[in-house]
Amino acid sequence: MFCVPTLSNIVGLPEKKAHATAILIMLPLSIVSFVIYIIMGAFDGMTTLKVTIGFVIGSAVGALILKNIKNIVLNIIFAVVIIASGIKLLI
Repeated sequence: MFCVPTLSNIVGLPEKKAHATAILIMLPLSIVSFVIYIIMGAFDGMTTLKVTIGFVIGSAVGALILKNIKNIVLNIIFAVVIIASGIKLLI
């Protein structure tokens, strides 16, 4: 929620690069989380497999869409997702 606006507004990256960079930033964080879950004994192989399949498919589709989408449409979609997430947290 904060990474993309920070990268685009403060750092000055174009919108598409800000979204791609935000996703790249999540990779090492996800790896560290994965290791901690294994150490704590909270690893569930079936759930990991399902999430991994969804992540790979979603990443490929997202990369194709991001390549062809206009910045204004990307901004609107991002805003709607952030607002919907905020509303869901409040309910």
